[in-house]
Amino acid sequence: MARHIVVSASPNYGVALKALLNSWWYWHGPNGVQWHIMTYKDVPFDLPDPRMKHVEVSLPTDISAPMACKIHRFKYASHLNAYDDAVVILDADMFFCANIDWWWPIIEGGYLLYGSNGSNIQYTPAHEEKYGIPNLAGLFNWKTVTSVPAGGMPAVFGKLWRQIYDHRTDASKPKQGADFELVNAYLTGWEWLDAVVTLSQAQVTNIHHYQQKPNTRVMRKGDSRLYTEDGLEVCMSHGRWYSPGYVENLMKPMMRYCGENKKCVQGAVMARQYLLEEFECARDYKYKERYPWRLLGWESDST
Repeated sequence: MARHIVVSASPNYGVALKALLNSWWYWHGPNGVQWHIMTYKDVPFDLPDPRMKHVEVSLPTDISAPMACKIHRFKYASHLNAYDDAVVILDADMFFCANIDWWWPIIEGGYLLYGSNGSNIQYTPAHEEKYGIPNLAGLFNWKTVTSVPAGGMPAVFGKLWRQIYDHRTDASKPKQGADFELVNAYLTGWEWLDAVVTLSQAQVTNIHHYQQKPNTRVMRKGDSRLYTEDGLEVCMSHGRWYSPGYVENLMKPMMRYCGENKKCVQGAVMARQYLLEEFECARDYKYKERYPWRLLGWESDST
């Protein structure tokens, strides 16, 4: 049984990728998972573990450089299809906030694992036209998937990831719709929704500010680990914390969302600070300062 993580990254994601790999190392150590780092140029720093494989993607002439890696990861992941291989696809601008080893038994049990914001979709003829996918009209998706991680066994579900790659690179297909819109359309059309296990989006990403909004915003409890306000463990966060202006701009939509609710604003500011602290901890590997009582077996004094 082999376990893999596939990540695509362009050179300007160097700081983010460092935080991702540092956080993986802290929470998981050398646990045998094979990493595949996909870039269209050299990874901007040395990979910290020999099990982290660099995969250089040839750049098509008809697609942007960042998109080349982003789309190619679906095809690449679909080929890791030994009978019992399990794969998780991530974005480079994510970092771990907890150990996620419990994801693997779910995936190896024959399920797809995705982040979800709990929305649903009633498909119409307009969706068929937008995506270029027939026979969608009248179907209902009650379990949309809306964010990475994307986990599955390619021997069982590789058809889905390969289909996304083929769709995106097919010149005859409309270019409308995000990748996850296509994933949802195919999951619904193929009647695969019962095979999907969803994580709360607030557990894995701050996209759309779920990790700052009331009820789902992050907070520190007990031993300083991150949890959502409604009690879920925060596994990861996702966002360009390394990019100039990103942290400041996070509050602009939240100010509109909160209006005159001062408690909402204060909670959003605190959640942003907790996430920023965790990102900086991962980027600079300051875990011994953040969690001084948690000594991991694979860590040395020089780590």
